Amino acid sequence: MRQIRFAVMAGLALTLLLPPAVVTAEPVVDQELKTGYRDHEYCFSQNLVFGNIIIPGQRCYSFYVVRDRTGYFLGFGPQGPPMIPPGQFVRMGTPAGAKVKGRLFYLVPLPVRSSYGQALDSVQAVRVRVGDSPRGLVIMLPGTLFGLGDRAVELPFLLR
Repeated sequence: MRQIRFAVMAGLALTLLLPPAVVTAEPVVDQELKTGYRDHEYCFSQNLVFGNIIIPGQRCYSFYVVRDRTGYFLGFGPQGPPMIPPGQFVRMGTPAGAKVKGRLFYLVPLPVRSSYGQALDSVQAVRVRVGDSPRGLVIMLPGTLFGLGDRAVELPFLLR
């Protein structure tokens, strides 16, 4: 609950601090998938909006899945190589876990209610896919993280 409250407050603060976006007739999504050791990273040219959470565009993010007692969250981390090796998870009660969680900019709740998969109170670097949707874009996570097999977990975002 604390992460959701933090994300809401951070989104509200950014809404008040950022100037309104200008809508243009240019292509909606200008995303660039990095290669090599930065293959976890996406760059977004516009703000991403999920409910009342606003994630600023014009920057790049790496992605993490956080699981605590309230559920699963998609964490937007700093650009660059993952802070933990891909495929491994780190317990949040350890110094390494606290460091990773402290460096995540945004936590977006995931629509998953599975007790299978990632350990409780942990964080894991994850590769995502980004695709277009009629209203913005969709960030897709592998369903295998949550015991859903080949079915991807999709998060729709509006673009502003």
